[in-house]
Amino acid sequence: MHQINTKETNYSSQHWLVLILCFFLMAIGYSGILSIGSIFVVPVTSDLGYSRSSFMFFSFIIMLSSVVFAGLYGKTMEKGNIKHVLILNMIAVFLAYFGFSKASGLWHFYFCAVLLGSGFSGLSTLPVSILINRWFDQKVRGRIMSIAFTGSGLGGMILVPFIGSIIESHGWRQGYFILGLFFLCFLIPLTLIVKLDVNNLRISSQHSNEKSMTQLTATKEGLTFLEARKTQYFWFVIIALFIIILGSGALISTSAAYFIECGYSSSQSAHFSGLMLGMLCIGKLLSGYVCDKYNPKIGIVSFFAIFSLCFLFLFLLPNYPNLIYPIIITFGIGAGSITIAPPLLVSSLFGEKEYGVLLGVLTMSVNISVAIGSLLASITYDITSSYTQYWLFSTFGSIISTILIYISFAMKEKSHNQSDSVHIENDTNQCLLQK
Repeated sequence: MHQINTKETNYSSQHWLVLILCFFLMAIGYSGILSIGSIFVVPVTSDLGYSRSSFMFFSFIIMLSSVVFAGLYGKTMEKGNIKHVLILNMIAVFLAYFGFSKASGLWHFYFCAVLLGSGFSGLSTLPVSILINRWFDQKVRGRIMSIAFTGSGLGGMILVPFIGSIIESHGWRQGYFILGLFFLCFLIPLTLIVKLDVNNLRISSQHSNEKSMTQLTATKEGLTFLEARKTQYFWFVIIALFIIILGSGALISTSAAYFIECGYSSSQSAHFSGLMLGMLCIGKLLSGYVCDKYNPKIGIVSFFAIFSLCFLFLFLLPNYPNLIYPIIITFGIGAGSITIAPPLLVSSLFGEKEYGVLLGVLTMSVNISVAIGSLLASITYDITSSYTQYWLFSTFGSIISTILIYISFAMKEKSHNQSDSVHIENDTNQCLLQK
């Protein structure tokens, strides 16, 4: 994990526990709901005789229901009560996967998917982003967030082959049940030992004295949700995230199935999918470092552009098998930046006045896109018997998203400069009047 100079930073055991919890929320909460779904597609549809689009519709329900819960949890967790939300959703996810393990009809998957939708909003990027924003100063937030978010990559790298081996040896039903136990038997005990719903202290990377540990009572600066939605770049950010995640959400949920389509065995496909998720660890650390050392604009724009190469390589993979490793590398770098982009975009472009509310709105957009992307990719496969054309669409979409994010930062900078000019002019006029 990326190191932060401890000589310049005041830490407490509670800060470390919060970071550890955030890491495992991403490792199990995020990966155990979103990243791992691709390894179940082929065994479930082959066993029960469903088309891929009809089966993957449960993924659409997960993301659609998560949109509703994201708005609710964003407000609830911003006010406190984070621990209650976390534990409630850990139980909900276990019940959902237990239901999957006993499913005999599509409606069983669809019904339990609502519980997974709640779990995805309540156990992944939304609570992690709010906790890190609450506990860590802005000057180290990018790196701290990247450390926590590497959990999704490391968790996926371990969970995908592990659950894949369970499926091969004991069947997909046992795979779902074992996956649910991770939420019940590991995450709940970890959450219970961490104090979350208290007045928290931030860590500043620039000061090492007692004054650097201040309670969050200062007035937060930035835009309210009502003010933010009146800006043009607010909608550009939502559109950019929506478009690029149409590709990334589909890729995460169908990667193993696509590799099988390209001629790899089931074990090889699970291995490559695990490597992709493992590469996220490097990508997230790298993007967090770049966003802190330079600025979020450079980091997010650069890595979004790299992500477009991943989709291009996917499109070419059937004819160029050696592109599998460039796909893994560009996925890790590009998708790694997408995970940390929403919270950094909120803090950089809109401030902290209504951070939880604004992040909840962006999370809703992201989750809708994941749902639609997975469904569109499955429909594309049912129509063309291949995912290839979908990756070409995603290539152009990621390029458009990169341009929109660049324009959003440019518009914010222009607005900020104009505001500064107005303040200077007003101060000058007041001085002249006083004279």
